[in-house]
Amino acid sequence: MSKLTVLIISSNSETFPMPVYPLALPRLAGMIERAGHAARQYDVLVHGAESLPRVLQETRPDVVALSVRNVDNIDVEAPRTYIDDNRELITMVRKHSKAPIVLGGSGFSLFPRQIMHLLEPDFGVVGPGEDAFRALLDALSNGRTVEEIPNLITGDTLQGTRPGHELSPVFASDGTIGEGKHDPEMVRHYWREGGMIGLQTKRGCPRRCSYCTYPLIDGRTLHYAEPQASADEMERLFRDYGVRYFFVVDSVFNLNAEHELAFAEELCRRGLPLNWGAFFAPTGADGAYWHTLKRSGLTHVELGTDSLSDTMLASYQKGFTVDEAMRTTATCADVGLFCAHYIIFGGPGETPDTIRETVANAERLPRCVLFPFAGVRVYPRTSVYADAMRQGRITEEDDCLAPTFYFAEGLDARRAWEILNEGTCHNHEWVMPSRYPTLERMMRHLRRQGTKGPLWEFLLR
Repeated sequence: MSKLTVLIISSNSETFPMPVYPLALPRLAGMIERAGHAARQYDVLVHGAESLPRVLQETRPDVVALSVRNVDNIDVEAPRTYIDDNRELITMVRKHSKAPIVLGGSGFSLFPRQIMHLLEPDFGVVGPGEDAFRALLDALSNGRTVEEIPNLITGDTLQGTRPGHELSPVFASDGTIGEGKHDPEMVRHYWREGGMIGLQTKRGCPRRCSYCTYPLIDGRTLHYAEPQASADEMERLFRDYGVRYFFVVDSVFNLNAEHELAFAEELCRRGLPLNWGAFFAPTGADGAYWHTLKRSGLTHVELGTDSLSDTMLASYQKGFTVDEAMRTTATCADVGLFCAHYIIFGGPGETPDTIRETVANAERLPRCVLFPFAGVRVYPRTSVYADAMRQGRITEEDDCLAPTFYFAEGLDARRAWEILNEGTCHNHEWVMPSRYPTLERMMRHLRRQGTKGPLWEFLLR
């Protein structure tokens, strides 16, 4: 086997609300080096796109892997797509290197057929990338064919496929989350500019939210990192770079209390001065659970609630009720945790009355921040996609790569904000788009002062 040099590129250039540490890169770099090859990480935000030609000349990679995290900014009122940014990077790579290009990442995995056609890479990896990419490197280094590698696609794979029906990844039964190899320059940049570093303790999501893409990308079966391994990674980043705040990027953190409490207890045992936050579902956890997580350093609870109307919770297939969301918020407040809810207006079945119901119920919540969004981004192979298809809003020829949003009959973004403002004009805890410039200024000021973490809790002070 010949040893290959792999250049891994993060193309994500988005910085609002904060630059997000590209966790896929250290994960892939760790896997590549364990497989006996060499890896170098390159990040557009950290290194600047203008430096890519120099990096290619210095590295002389045998393979270039490009991670496409997002295809757009999921903003119905100010949509921005990132496909052209990736095209420019690929053009630059082609100009300065003969290495084959492999695309992957969550954004790519949702639209592999379309992005393969638009950007013309040599290979694409759909879904979790480690196993397929390791097999690809093995085949390339040994001169073997790649046709039988699961989740790996080429231009030939795409013939005869249709939008919304093709290229669902095969999920390995042993989808272990391996140790990452972190690049010092990248860690320092994101710790300074973003105030946190990402951590993944599990992959996959068994929940069935009607619009959500997590199960499409990572599967419904949960695969875990060992609690000790997760704590080891946090301790290394704290010791080597002074990182004191981590955001757990699991689709939903509270899916397996036994595993989550073992992780928390391991952190408690080590007694490190660390804090962390995560996404949670407002259900299935009692006070003892939250107390243990707080002792381990949890400070921020971000809830994917989506609505405070039982009608809409059923429509979104959330699997919990308004009462459960209320109790969870109250428990978090009693424990002393900062709490935020993400709310979506406009999905199937939404009416002015259900919006008003959500606003009225929000007024009953303890002190918390609410982040409302107008419209449901439509992705192939989701229930909302099927709803839109049945209602004739889209056809089988609509691939939805261009930002496509679902609004219930009679609603649009302007109408949703009008109704929301009827009951929240004096409530500063709702962070509507009109407040984004103020939020950005506040966050820049706090970052300059060295304040770490998500920072939205400062809206409550």
